[in-house]
Amino acid sequence: MVMNFLKLIRWSNLLIIALLMVIVRLFIFEKGLQNSGLLFNLQFPQSSFWILVASVVLIAAGGNVVNDIYDQEIDNVNKPDKKIVGKSISETKAWILFFVLTLSGIALGYYLALEAKNTSFTLFHIFTPLLLWIYAAQLKKSPLLGNLAIAVLAACVPLVQLTFEYGAMLGAYSEVLNINVYGNPILFMPEWCFYLAVFAFLSTLIREIIKDMEDIEGDQKFGARTLPVVFGMTNAKKIVVVLSMIFIAVLYAALFFLSIFSQNTIVYFAYQSLSIALLVGSSMLKVVKTKDKKDFTALSNLWKLIMLAGFGTCIIYGFL
Repeated sequence: MVMNFLKLIRWSNLLIIALLMVIVRLFIFEKGLQNSGLLFNLQFPQSSFWILVASVVLIAAGGNVVNDIYDQEIDNVNKPDKKIVGKSISETKAWILFFVLTLSGIALGYYLALEAKNTSFTLFHIFTPLLLWIYAAQLKKSPLLGNLAIAVLAACVPLVQLTFEYGAMLGAYSEVLNINVYGNPILFMPEWCFYLAVFAFLSTLIREIIKDMEDIEGDQKFGARTLPVVFGMTNAKKIVVVLSMIFIAVLYAALFFLSIFSQNTIVYFAYQSLSIALLVGSSMLKVVKTKDKKDFTALSNLWKLIMLAGFGTCIIYGFL
């Protein structure tokens, strides 16, 4: 039962979300403060940070559950051996689990917003579950719209953390805006978070399209109008290649922008070229040749690795 629950909520994906949030706190905010040379400390308490992580993870878990509820028929074709809702867990129990996870995440987010004395901070925790539900019920069956919805939600993770972490910091250290505009790491913490948001958006968008190519058989059978179904597998592959090229271009554009604030540009360039860009280039070659469902699964997992490699840029920043 426990294993079925973990598979249902996609525990590995949730772990990536939590890991990203931990890395941002440790290597962007905490290390950024230390490297600034200013006697400032994090103002968002560690206990509140873990509550924020829990809220985001709970909402994401709820989204995974409701997605499987609506995908029961398609999963009978695409992944009959991995199907859980309607097989190991009843649909009724799955709905209960969805509401418990989602409402718990919203409640934690609302608590943090009250603690921050700004209820607008809870907009993410209300908007996200709603979009996840709409995605599972309708958008997932539409070409590109479903992919874009999930990509937007992935991009929101570093941004919601920026809202709470940086908001608390500016509340305590508003005068920092007048100190050493180009050399102070505190000032470009938002830029790092936006870089991660764009990185998460593009990598998730590409991975979602690849997953649609992996699931094309069931989607065709039950009338889901995903990108590969509507435009064909060949055109979907071309779109993935183009998006991958844009991804690499954005990667180096961000590197150039962030180099304004760093003396270690060559280190970032070498890391991104030898890890992220190399992996993306490999995925572009593979997607053109891939035909088998198992190969698409491997390609989807490769993009998970690319996401993790992206986190390494933040870790390098923290140490340099």
